[in-house]
Amino acid sequence: MALFYRENLAFPENFNPAIAKDSDQTVSAEDYLQKPIEFDVLEVALKRIFKKRDLQRQNKQLQFENENLRRDIGLRYHITNSLGVSPMARTVLHKIRDATFYRNLLLIRGEYGLDKVDIARMIHYNSIRAANAFIVFECDKVPPDLQDVHLAGEERPTGGTFPGLFEKAHLGTLVLSNFHNLSHKCQPLLRELVLKDP
Repeated sequence: MALFYRENLAFPENFNPAIAKDSDQTVSAEDYLQKPIEFDVLEVALKRIFKKRDLQRQNKQLQFENENLRRDIGLRYHITNSLGVSPMARTVLHKIRDATFYRNLLLIRGEYGLDKVDIARMIHYNSIRAANAFIVFECDKVPPDLQDVHLAGEERPTGGTFPGLFEKAHLGTLVLSNFHNLSHKCQPLLRELVLKDP
């Protein structure tokens, strides 16, 4: 990596101070090397630059993989790829197709053994919500006294916030699996959501 020099400072070769303010190229103290350059400082700066570049590449790769996985899952749960030719299966598929046009709260009921989460996935990935989050909350796997924190989030004593699943699933889908195990503390939260729902 080449460096160019200006007055008593050295910049990375692709750094342009004139456009840095109006672009993603941010100016910080680590973008400068003071002359005369000490090799220890230069080594640390170069390691930092290469690590940042590697993280950016990994981030792009993960974003690409995430988009591919979303597309594959969407194709897997597309109604046209669903198996079932019996009258009962066709009835279920028609109900799923009808449910994709609404953004209301839905209650999916069925016999034990019917995978209601897969039906919720089919509704999600065939609706306008498909580009947003699909989150499953297993009510029976979280202790009752922690369920409200998981769903609604909380403010940390240090000043930060822990976002709840309601917030994370905004414009997407949140499935409350094994709903009968939901604690009594969460019922007012759900009631508030139902009243807000258009």
